[in-house]
Amino acid sequence: MQKRVSRWLLLVVAGVMALTVSASATTNVVGSAGAGWQAWSAPNQDGNPYWDNTSQDGNQKNIGYFLSKTGSFSSHPASPNITPPWWGYSGGSADLNFYFNSNLSQAVKLYIEVAGYANINELGWYDVSNPSVGGVIFPGPAGAGSTTVFTPTTNFGLYIKTAGGKKYYTQSMLNVGSEQQHQHFALFKEAPSVYWIGIEDKPANSGEGFGGDYNDMVIRMAVVPEPATMSLFALGLLPLLRRRKA
Repeated sequence: MQKRVSRWLLLVVAGVMALTVSASATTNVVGSAGAGWQAWSAPNQDGNPYWDNTSQDGNQKNIGYFLSKTGSFSSHPASPNITPPWWGYSGGSADLNFYFNSNLSQAVKLYIEVAGYANINELGWYDVSNPSVGGVIFPGPAGAGSTTVFTPTTNFGLYIKTAGGKKYYTQSMLNVGSEQQHQHFALFKEAPSVYWIGIEDKPANSGEGFGGDYNDMVIRMAVVPEPATMSLFALGLLPLLRRRKA
């Protein structure tokens, strides 16, 4: 009887610990009023949603085609072949100001760079309460396949620094001049706390619709460890329970 109670107690403790860790291991999006996750829309280059524009790199080459492994990316080995929800407004417009909230480190992989400024573009993070605080995630020379882990402050945004030292932020209100009305980041959700982000390095109205093709840098960002691994914590205790029973 005592052994049976001990086994059940271990299972309960393992479950509670797994749920506790999972609940705290999240990266949430903080956006503008009315913005939220919108259902996937198959790309057709009509400018709606805001990231679905024509690309100067070729036909059917915006971020939507890359994620869904269609168009010019139909045979691209790095495409995740997913149709995830995207962050913005139901009418298709961008949320001009969003950032992230998390207490944990972030693992990032750079999947593609379809950009003339690929060797210049720098991706970094900044603290929302003090944008002068932050760090570089990928320097200009970093190429497709690069990976890293960074530990930001609790509330953080992303920026891209491109030719001429121009910086564009996920909070567009920090951009200069008319670029405050241009969101340079397209955000997609693969799973809770796992995001794909397409980044545009050109100003608005640069020959790719209003916003751009958002394929100049495409990254995947996930909390460390990823939520999908949390349940394995409890499952990992099962062999111990079996050994105790034996």
